[in-house]
Amino acid sequence: MKKLSVGGLALALLVLASGNISAQEQQMTCEEYMALGNELVNRENAANTQIEELNAQLEALNMQIAQLDRANADLNAQILAAIGHSESEVMAFGRELNAIIAQLEGLMARAPEVLIMRRGEVTAIDSRVAELKQSNIAALPEMMDKLATIDQMLAELKARVAQPVVIDYKVERGDNLWNISKKEQIYDDPYMWPRIYRANKDQ
Repeated sequence: MKKLSVGGLALALLVLASGNISAQEQQMTCEEYMALGNELVNRENAANTQIEELNAQLEALNMQIAQLDRANADLNAQILAAIGHSESEVMAFGRELNAIIAQLEGLMARAPEVLIMRRGEVTAIDSRVAELKQSNIAALPEMMDKLATIDQMLAELKARVAQPVVIDYKVERGDNLWNISKKEQIYDDPYMWPRIYRANKDQ
C-alpha cells in the first residue's frame, strides 16, 4: 500500500509540474502577443505620421502649382496685351495655320501632273500666309514654328510646280499657246505660254 501511495504521490507531482509548464507557456504566448500588438501600434503610428508629412508636402506642392498657374495666367495676359489680340483670336489664328498645313500636306501627296493643275491653289495659300505674317500673333513662338513649317512646305511645292511636267493635250482648231496656257488643266495662266513653247519647240 505504501508503494502505491508513493506512486500516486509521484504521479500527482508530475501532473502538477505539467500544469505549471503549461501555464508558463501560456503566459509567454500572451507576452509575445502583447509585444506584437505594441509593435503593430507603433508601426501604425509611424505610418500615420508619414502620411501626415506626405499630405503636408502635397499641400505645399499644390500651393506652388497654384502660384505658377497664376503667374502663367498673368504672363499670358501681358502677352495678349502686348500683341493687341484676345485669346480667342490667337486660337483662331492657330487653327487657320493648322488648316493650311493640312491643305499643303494634301497637295504634296498629289502626283506632279495633278499638282501642276492646282498651282493656283499654292499661289493662293502663299498669298494668305503672307497676310497672316503681318499679324502680331505671328510673332508668338508657337505660331512662328507653324509658319516656318508652312514656309518649308510652300518652298518644296513651288519647286515641284516649277519643274516641267508632260501633259498630253490635243490641239484643237483655233488654239494658240496663250489660250492653251490659260486652260485650267494646263497652267491656268496665259502668261505661262513660253513654257509650252520651250517644251515643244523641237517638235
